[in-house]
Amino acid sequence: MAKSEKLANSAMQLVFEPGSRDDDRVHVACASGHFGEFLQGAFHDQEGAVRRGLVTVPCTELWSRGFGRFVNKSDDIIAPTLKTKAGRAMQFYLARYAPAPRRAVQVVLESNIPVEIGLGSSTTDIVATLRVLDRLFGRCTSDEEVAKIAVSSEGASDATMFDDRVVLFAQRDGTILEEYGSTWPSLEIIGLNLAPSERFSTDANPPCDYEPAEVTEFDALRQRLRVAIRQSDANGLAEIAMRSAEINQRYYPQQNFPHLVALAAAMDACGFIIAHTGTVAGLLFRSCQTINDDGVKEIADRAAAFGASYHLRFAVGFHSIASEKPPAFGDQINA
Repeated sequence: MAKSEKLANSAMQLVFEPGSRDDDRVHVACASGHFGEFLQGAFHDQEGAVRRGLVTVPCTELWSRGFGRFVNKSDDIIAPTLKTKAGRAMQFYLARYAPAPRRAVQVVLESNIPVEIGLGSSTTDIVATLRVLDRLFGRCTSDEEVAKIAVSSEGASDATMFDDRVVLFAQRDGTILEEYGSTWPSLEIIGLNLAPSERFSTDANPPCDYEPAEVTEFDALRQRLRVAIRQSDANGLAEIAMRSAEINQRYYPQQNFPHLVALAAAMDACGFIIAHTGTVAGLLFRSCQTINDDGVKEIADRAAAFGASYHLRFAVGFHSIASEKPPAFGDQINA
């Protein structure tokens, strides 16, 4: 039996009643999280309107899994019950796409993503939920439809449903402002939590009201991003990320931000990223600067000295640091 099947079967024994019908099979779907943003701000669209948007830092080491099946119950169930945003997304999906009459469904979520530090836990739960519902009902909901449901369910969404392409995403509208292809410049990222004891609730913080000069600068950063992605320019992408972080520091001040800047310089990083609405940040290193274990330990020790903590090590743009991956989309486990 494959390792992912063993994991899933273990979870099923805890949360599902045994079934005997062919359609009692448990379906599995997964979604990756993110680790902050390369760029977040406000931009002019094609009609000249100012739209909020972001470019997410993908992180496959962070994930949510959705396990789904039909059940002989009177009501649909999502577990854990505290996953209220994923629950809203499930109800929206079922009302819109599930044929009637139908049996009730149960979706159980598990995730390795900490909440309220800027890693997109709620969006990732929603995407995993919608993907496993697609498996149950034989649909193939587009990423664009998933984005709309996510925004309807949580007000502002991350862009983790677009895990096969690089996009500038309007997080409060659920639409793509610009698409840049499917390949990132190669970067290794050492992720930190700048304020381990703090929590950030996006729902409790209003969106930034950027100055006109800042919107103009964000438009310029967007143009530079276009070039950096096309030319696979890791240094250029790092510069964009740092400037975006600096602008947003005025609106959502990151604890220990000056220490992050100093740490990046001390470790000869090509730049840094932050979660613009969260507490995590990361040092960026080009592929030719691969950091060994001693280097990671030094970063962790230096971060601990100013109250931050090491979180994880991952990469974009080339094969990631070895880690356990969630089961492939569409795995089926017979409970």
